[in-house]
Amino acid sequence: MGATEFEDYGFGKTAEVAFNGCVREAHYESGHDSYNGTISTVRGYQLFIAPPRTSVEKVAGLVWLLHDTSDVHVRYSTDRFKVLTTEYERGDVNGPAALRTKWKTHVLPKGVDVPLLLAMSAAIEKWESCCAIRVAGITAQNKREQHGWKGLHGDVYYFFGLAAC
Repeated sequence: MGATEFEDYGFGKTAEVAFNGCVREAHYESGHDSYNGTISTVRGYQLFIAPPRTSVEKVAGLVWLLHDTSDVHVRYSTDRFKVLTTEYERGDVNGPAALRTKWKTHVLPKGVDVPLLLAMSAAIEKWESCCAIRVAGITAQNKREQHGWKGLHGDVYYFFGLAAC
């Protein structure tokens, strides 16, 4: 069996309450199958603290990039990292496609460092754990309105990881 990426927003007084709510909702929507490709296929989460005014989706995107890349193809510095990428140029009738590699730089959001991203990448395991980030600021307000959590006491959490499918 394989794995697929998932992301889910949860709400609760603690991350545990939010996680359990996401699992209940996943069971309701996708059933109790242990290969349903949702958050319900992982056993738990690891909570990470993202700096204020940081897009949790952007942090998750950088974590997935590091998770999917071999360590030999990444170079780190304090405020950025570089990933060796391969680009294919279309071939024509007279010849095959050309292959070219180059280093692509990814600048880290303010307050996010490489050790945090590496720790989050290491926390993602199929069947075991996913990452959780507490969402704050305007993003949390928007998610509260979007999901009907406005006016309730608690926090918004963003969960992402690998689900069995």
